[in-house]
Amino acid sequence: MHHGVKALGWRARVRMFLSVSVLVWWVGCNLTDDASKAPGGDGTLDGGVLDADSSLPPTCEDGVKNAQESGVDCGGSECEPCGAGESCQMAADCASGYCTEGVCVEQSCAEVECGEQEVCYRALCYVSCDGADVCDPGSRCYEGVCLPLDCSATTCESDETCYRGVCYAACAGDASCPEEGARCVEGSCVVPTCTDGLQNGAETDIDCGGPECEACTPGKSCLEVGDCQAPVAGEWSVCDFGESTCAQVGTQERTLVSYACGESQTCEAHEEVETRECTRTTDAQACGETVVGEWGACQAMEAQGVCSTQGQRRRVITSFSCAQGSCETVEDEEVEACVRDTEAQACGTPQTGAWSACGGFSGTCDTTGTRSRTLTYFECGSGTCAERVATESEACTRGTNGASCGTTTYTNWSTCGGFSSICDTTGTQTRTATDRKCVSGTCSSSARSEERNCTRTTNGISCGSTTYGAWSTCSSAPLCEESFKTRSVTRRTCSGGSCQTTTGTERQSCGINRPPPGMHCP
Repeated sequence: MHHGVKALGWRARVRMFLSVSVLVWWVGCNLTDDASKAPGGDGTLDGGVLDADSSLPPTCEDGVKNAQESGVDCGGSECEPCGAGESCQMAADCASGYCTEGVCVEQSCAEVECGEQEVCYRALCYVSCDGADVCDPGSRCYEGVCLPLDCSATTCESDETCYRGVCYAACAGDASCPEEGARCVEGSCVVPTCTDGLQNGAETDIDCGGPECEACTPGKSCLEVGDCQAPVAGEWSVCDFGESTCAQVGTQERTLVSYACGESQTCEAHEEVETRECTRTTDAQACGETVVGEWGACQAMEAQGVCSTQGQRRRVITSFSCAQGSCETVEDEEVEACVRDTEAQACGTPQTGAWSACGGFSGTCDTTGTRSRTLTYFECGSGTCAERVATESEACTRGTNGASCGTTTYTNWSTCGGFSSICDTTGTQTRTATDRKCVSGTCSSSARSEERNCTRTTNGISCGSTTYGAWSTCSSAPLCEESFKTRSVTRRTCSGGSCQTTTGTERQSCGINRPPPGMHCP
């Protein structure tokens, strides 16, 4: 049995991910990028992401394994059968008509059973591979197996010759090769392909670069920028408006990874952060707590007599609202009718002695006392002014409305609530304040509600289910050493008031790479 370096299945998935990312970026950059600026929104734009109803339909020539394909652009009910080394689900997926362990094999391999991570080629088992980087320097990745470049152990048919470990039709010159595009190389008819494990044709590195093959990854040889991967743009961040409630212009950023052919003629990755302006509408949005002023004293209305009981009182209501990006103060005056107590109120100038001091109040809020004098006086009665001549005592008043007649008491603040989501950190809580003030001569209690903002900590709280990617194939390891497999772990937790997604990697042992029979680990 022939052995090479063990296959690393994660490399194939990385290449597939990069290919799909480049395709999505290219299509997104050719779509109209209009910002979604709903009032109060975060200003995030939808550029660079295909809508669900505008994605490209799968084809047998899109370079991606999709739809019912068993391999890349082959197999299934719609595409051509796959060649040797490609993935399969049934015999019909393979051009040879033989599917073994999920891989298309030649007829000579139909009855051959190979070990884990091995594939049959011409009735022999070899280490499987999915790219040139998997095999050791003395091997090439050909039809899914690592074939030794040395032809000394390769047996070909009578009309074939070996070149770099593979049997080709024998030739005496290019004209003698029956296949289109074949070249006679060292006596073998070799047709350069993008999957033959060799750097040939117009390739700049093994099976990559040039006009025919896929782009090369960083570190691979290149001649021009077209030999390297296309740029990959990340998602735009949430629009940041800072601490201002009324701010209408913010910024957002994303990471752009571009690839270029460097001075050393190898593909190099360059990362930069791209920023742009984003907007939202905040007009008429509250930016402060409304302040309601105290009622003023009940005052006589214009055009009413001094003895009239009809009056008005006023108070100011101050609110705060966003306008053109700033927080503005708006004051409104509220007016309501009130009843004036004019009974026994003087409505003319006395003609004789002065009043004694008003006294005899029963308490802090009492507004009525007594005083005496000898005079001809005028006082209100039943809303009119009447003349009286006497020596008398009369009631006198004082204003106590609004005077404190006790201590204001407060209930405990309510539990913080009103959060908009499981990750929201800002809510509100209320309490009741009971004031004791004089109203119309008595000590009255009046309750009012107070509200304030409150916060909570949600960082680390789960806001979604954890998802796991598929396990990778086990990594290669030298004999007697442990190999591992990995998978992605995506968790959703609260951070900074919003639900954030973090992706990590979980690793699990695949066991020790045991030596062949007859050999022992130290």
